[in-house]
Amino acid sequence: MAAFDGEGRQIGIVFETAAPFDTPRLMRELIEWTNATLETRSLHPLLVIGIFTVAFLGIHPFQDGNGRLSRILPRFCCCAVGTATRRTVRWKASSRTTGKATI
Repeated sequence: MAAFDGEGRQIGIVFETAAPFDTPRLMRELIEWTNATLETRSLHPLLVIGIFTVAFLGIHPFQDGNGRLSRILPRFCCCAVGTATRRTVRWKASSRTTGKATI
């Protein structure tokens, strides 16, 4: 992702994702780190989930849907570690037509 000035000229790179070749290794390392850190409790679970989310976006493992996953994965992770306020994902009847969920 690039940053542009008011006249449309690129002034720098703000966010660069991983190369496709590195994606499997980086995802494996991220999951191993996340599991180990949660198991040892060396960081608060919410910090681990936040770091996981930012790293996941940096790896960008899928061609499409990374942003949507980065919004739902933290909720599922919070459920897994017991910090979620809601434990279920409720689909409204309108979600069949709009594709939107209430979480």
